Amino acid sequence: MGDKWLVILSGDQIDLEELAKTCTEPGLSVVKGKGEFFLESSDFADADTPASISEKAARIISQLNGACRLALSSLTPLNCTVHKLREDGTKVSFVGGSFVAAAGARATIGIKVIRADGTVEEISEAGPIPFWMSLARSNAKVATVLDLLGVADWSSWVSLYRIFDVVESDLGSKNTGRQAIVSRGWATRDDIVRFRYTANSFKELGKEARHGDEAATHHPNPPPVPMSNSEARALVERILHNWLRAKGGKS
Repeated sequence: MGDKWLVILSGDQIDLEELAKTCTEPGLSVVKGKGEFFLESSDFADADTPASISEKAARIISQLNGACRLALSSLTPLNCTVHKLREDGTKVSFVGGSFVAAAGARATIGIKVIRADGTVEEISEAGPIPFWMSLARSNAKVATVLDLLGVADWSSWVSLYRIFDVVESDLGSKNTGRQAIVSRGWATRDDIVRFRYTANSFKELGKEARHGDEAATHHPNPPPVPMSNSEARALVERILHNWLRAKGGKS
């Protein structure tokens, strides 16, 4: 049988259970066995070294963390440890990827649909994750967005604006991209104006702003009500869900 690489995942139990249900493709799967969760990928080769496996696993997990944050509102990022299971049954452990966990409560994941005939279907909120991960393998902008969502400060004004920038650039030039977001109904023009002004404004955000000079906001008529960070997160998440759905040919 030969030696086998094992990438063992740890993190929020709810997230791991959902990923094991939905990530089942040969290119990327999460497998539950004997109380542990294993990350399997076609990127992992028998000839890999511990360093290359750790690097590949860290890259996948960075994007997987972003996908979980968007789909499942995850608060605890995934971690991994890398092991090699030798043919004689000996398991050798190596240092794997590591991410800083955030504290907080989690809501139950999943939607239960009761049909008219009485049958019950459970729909996992993790359902889109395999598609997003597959898309990230061939689409650099999707990969960038998932990486940006996976960082600890993903909801800072600077990070949210970077994510918005990626989507905007994917849809065209800056003005064209913004207009496409509005015309597709993903956000209103006023929402985008408030978001961009607030994110850039040193007057409104101080050191959290993208610019240190208020003149750099380039806005002659600032909106009377700046956007809150929670509104900005909701706006960017809504745009992202619609953008990723559009990548799958859905409006």
